[in-house]
Amino acid sequence: YEVIVCSPEYCCFKAVVDKDGVYLETFGSAKYGDFKNGNTQSWYIAEMAEKRAKSRATLQLTGFYELGVFGEDESESFKNG
Repeated sequence: YEVIVCSPEYCCFKAVVDKDGVYLETFGSAKYGDFKNGNTQSWYIAEMAEKRAKSRATLQLTGFYELGVFGEDESESFKNG
């Protein structure tokens, strides 16, 4: 992981994979606030950004992104209605 931005209210991490001929860069971010002004109400924003970057990298490496599979934080079907 590379920390792109890390402040008390916003974090962005870059995940880099370079293994067995596969190179991939992807990002995960988290912004503290209600769902009108942010995307998490947890103060563990660095951990959220890391988790989101890891989720995207895993889904891309396994080919599931191309099949329309998304992580919990990205899928509208997981949100409360």
